[in-house]
Amino acid sequence: MSRLYSMLRKAAFIMIWTALFTTSGLAQPAPDAARPVVKRFLTVAEAVGLALKESPVLRSARQEVAVQTARLGMAKAMKRPSLSANTFLSAGTMPGIIASSPPVMPSASILPPRGPGADQNLMLMIPLWTGGRLESQIRSAGAERSASQSDLAGMEREVAMRVKEAYFRALYARAMVQVGEQWVSQAEESLRVTREMFSVGKVPQYFVLRSETEVANAAQELTTARNNVGLALIDLKTALGVNTASEIDLSETMAALEPDPDVKPLLEEAARSRPELAAAQAKVEAAEARAGLARSAYRPQIYLSGMADAASSREMGEMGGYTAALVLSLPLLDGGSRKAAVEEARAMREKALADAEQSGLQVSKEVIQAHLSLTTAAQNLKTSQAALVQAEEEYRIARMRYEAGRGINVEVMDALTDLVRARTNQVNALYMLNMARAELNRAMGRL
Repeated sequence: MSRLYSMLRKAAFIMIWTALFTTSGLAQPAPDAARPVVKRFLTVAEAVGLALKESPVLRSARQEVAVQTARLGMAKAMKRPSLSANTFLSAGTMPGIIASSPPVMPSASILPPRGPGADQNLMLMIPLWTGGRLESQIRSAGAERSASQSDLAGMEREVAMRVKEAYFRALYARAMVQVGEQWVSQAEESLRVTREMFSVGKVPQYFVLRSETEVANAAQELTTARNNVGLALIDLKTALGVNTASEIDLSETMAALEPDPDVKPLLEEAARSRPELAAAQAKVEAAEARAGLARSAYRPQIYLSGMADAASSREMGEMGGYTAALVLSLPLLDGGSRKAAVEEARAMREKALADAEQSGLQVSKEVIQAHLSLTTAAQNLKTSQAALVQAEEEYRIARMRYEAGRGINVEVMDALTDLVRARTNQVNALYMLNMARAELNRAMGRL
C-alpha cells in the first residue's frame, strides 16, 4: 500500500510540474514580442529618430509631462467659478445640520426640519482675491511642467547618446571584421608562397608550420570579430527599443572628423541648449512660486458665494430663495505653522539655486572634457594613419626580401603582426573620434 501511495505521489508531482511548464511556456510571450520589427538600413540620425519613437525608457518621462500638464490645468481651474448641485432627502425627529458629499466642491450645508423633507441646492463660489495663493500655485505648476519637459529633453539626449554609442560599436565591430579578413588573406598568401618555396627546397618546414599557425590565429580572430558584430547589433536593437528579430544594417561608416578649434562658442551653445540647465532654472522658478504660496497664507482670502435653494417638508411646506455673500477669511493664530512653511520654502529656493549653479558648472566641465577628448582623438587618428602607412611599407619590404631569398619567414610574420596592430589602432582611433564627437554633441545639448 505504501508503495502504491509513493507511486501516486510521484505521478502527481510529475503531472503538476508538466502542467506548470507547459502553461508557462504557452502563456508567456517572448519578452520583446510587442516591439516593432525593423528590416532596413539605418543612418545614425535614423537610428536616433527610431529610438526616440520606440524606446520604452522615454515613455515614463512623457507620462510625467502629461501628469504635470494635468496638475497645471487643475491649478488654473481653481481661479474659475465653481458650481455644485446638491440634493438632500431627509427624515428625523429633530433638526440637524447635514453637509454635502465631501468630494463635491463647493460644499453646502442645510438644517433640515423634523419629519420627511426634500431640498435642492445650488452652490456657487468665485475667488476674488487670495493674496497671491492661486497665482503662486499656477506658477509653481507651470514651472514643474517646464522642468518635466526639460527632463524629458535631457532623457531624449541620453537615449540618443546610447544609440550612437551602440551604432558606433557596431561600426567598430564591422571594421574589425575587415581587419580580420585582410589578416587572413595576407596570412594565407604568405603560407602559399612559403609552401612553394618549401617545395623547391628554399626554406625549411618550420617556416611552413609557422605560416600555418599564423593563418589559424588570423582565422580565430576573424571568427571572434564576426561574432562581435552580432553582439553589437543586439545591443543596438535593444537601445532602439525594437524587436531583437529585426534585421538592421548600418548605412554609414566611421568618419574622420575635425575638432572645433575654440571651446568658447561650444560653452555658449551648451548654456543655451542643455535641457538640464533649463530644468534647473524651472525648478528655481517652482521653488520661488512655492515661497510665494507660503507667504500668501498670511493674507486674507476673499470669495463671493451664492446659494439658491428650494425645499419642501411636512412641517414647513414649500419654500425657496437665494443667498449671496462676500466672505473674507483671515488666519490669526496657527501655532507657527505658516512661519515654518515660509522658512521651508525659502530653504528649498536656496537649494534649487545651488543645484542650478552646480548644474552650470557640471555642463561646462562636460563640454571642456568632451572638447579635449575630441582634440586628442583627432590627433591620435593622424598618428595611427601615419603608423599604418609605415607598417604597410615595412610589410611590403619584408615580403619582397623574403620572396627574393634575402629575408626569413619570421620577418614577414612580425611585419604582418605590426600591420594588423596598426590597422586595429586606426579603427580604435576612428571609433574614439566618433564617440568623442557624439559625447561633445550631447554635452552641448544636441540630439
